[in-house]
Amino acid sequence: MSDNGAQAILEKVGVNSTGLPYNSLLPPFVRAEKTQNPLVSAGAIATATPVKGDDNKERGSRILKFFSEFAGTPLKLDEEEYTEEVKSSDMTYALAYELYSDNLLYLSPKETIPLYLSATSISVNTENLAVMGATLANWGVNPITKKRVLKEEYIQNILSVMTTNGMYDDSGEWLFTVGLPAKSGVCGGIIGIVPGKFAIAVYSPPLDKFGNSVRGAKTMKYLSDLWHLNVFHPKQGKL
Repeated sequence: MSDNGAQAILEKVGVNSTGLPYNSLLPPFVRAEKTQNPLVSAGAIATATPVKGDDNKERGSRILKFFSEFAGTPLKLDEEEYTEEVKSSDMTYALAYELYSDNLLYLSPKETIPLYLSATSISVNTENLAVMGATLANWGVNPITKKRVLKEEYIQNILSVMTTNGMYDDSGEWLFTVGLPAKSGVCGGIIGIVPGKFAIAVYSPPLDKFGNSVRGAKTMKYLSDLWHLNVFHPKQGKL
């Protein structure tokens, strides 16, 4: 969005729920005019391609710098993880070629996938996730460095998609029971955002059938109930 505006996301990626697993091959086939949203694999692949740069080295460097600004500390690419991701990238290439055939990528799959996989291989810890989440909660300003990382106008777009799609195909029940914009990763991390207040980050690798951390989700639910964090709760944010 910083490079191309929010409209580019609507045109190439989409923001609608899939009702399908994060790695499903179906979204491009079902709805070929655009992928479903940026928080499942097909949409995430598409978001890598509009990043500006003369080549993948420059694009990758910009992505790493951007995430580092969100975390408030220099982050690094996990080379070992990246190598493993490349070895098992057949499904990712299948998604990319289908997207490319529907004119949903700015770059060819051969350029897109290495860039996408490098972005997914950036190493973070739970504290990094918490600060990144807090930057979203603080409307795009990193609370540690005090630096604006993203325009305020884009934060509501991001939080909206996190609210409806951030927990893969369990997002509906998550919104019903926890009621927070959140994003889960298949590594076992979850960030939950309480807009204008703070963020919560949890990490526990064992996953449920949806690809979400089992203990992480339970922890988020416990804190949401304890502190009335659900954005639809009548006492929202009142301890």
